[in-house]
Amino acid sequence: MPNGRVDAVFSHPHDDFTDLSIDAPPAQPDKPLMFNIADATCNCARRALLSAGPIATWSFQNDPSFARNSSYCLLIACTVNFAHVQNADAIKKRQEAYKGMIPQVKIGKNMLTGKQDFDAAAAKKIFATYAATAKTLEPLFPEDSKTGAKTAALPAIWENKADFEAKLAKFGEDASEAEATVTDLASFKAAWGKVMSNCGGCHKLYRAKED
Repeated sequence: MPNGRVDAVFSHPHDDFTDLSIDAPPAQPDKPLMFNIADATCNCARRALLSAGPIATWSFQNDPSFARNSSYCLLIACTVNFAHVQNADAIKKRQEAYKGMIPQVKIGKNMLTGKQDFDAAAAKKIFATYAATAKTLEPLFPEDSKTGAKTAALPAIWENKADFEAKLAKFGEDASEAEATVTDLASFKAAWGKVMSNCGGCHKLYRAKED
C-alpha cells in the first residue's frame, strides 16, 4: 500500500466530527498486507478505543502493539462479516422445502414395506408433493447462498449449475409422471424406484455427507 492519505468516514457519540483524513504510515513491503492496512486504520481505531474507557486509553498510549492488534481485530471482523453475508433466506427456504418432503417419504416407505396399507390417493399425494417441491427449489440456489445457515449444499452446485438444474427438473418431471400413472402397489413400487433414484444421484454429487 503506497504512502499517502486515507479518507474515511468515522463517527462516535463523543466525537464532534464525521469526516476524517488519516495520514497513512509508510508501507512495509516485508510485512503482510493486513499489517500495513492495520497501520492505516490505526488512528480510527484509536479514536474509538480512547472513548471506551481508561483501560483502553492506557493500553493505546503505553502499548503500541495494542493499537495495531485492535486494528487487526476490527479489520478481520469486518472482513469475516462481509465474507459470510449470504442469502440466508434462500437457504432457509430450501431447507424447509426438503424437510417438507420427509413425512411423504415415510408414508411411501411404510406402504412399500407393508407397515401401512397401499392407498392410491396417498401415493399420488406423495409424488405431487415431490413435484411441487422441485418447482419450489428451482430459484432457491442463487449465487449468494453458497455458505452459512448450516447448508449442506456443496460448491459443486454452482460449479455445475446446468447439470444440477437438469437433475432437479428431472426429479420434478418423474414425480409428476408418477402421480398421473400410479394406480396400485405394483405401479407405485416401480414409480418410487424411478423417482427416488433422482434423489440419490443428486445427493451424491451436490450434498455434503452428514457427520
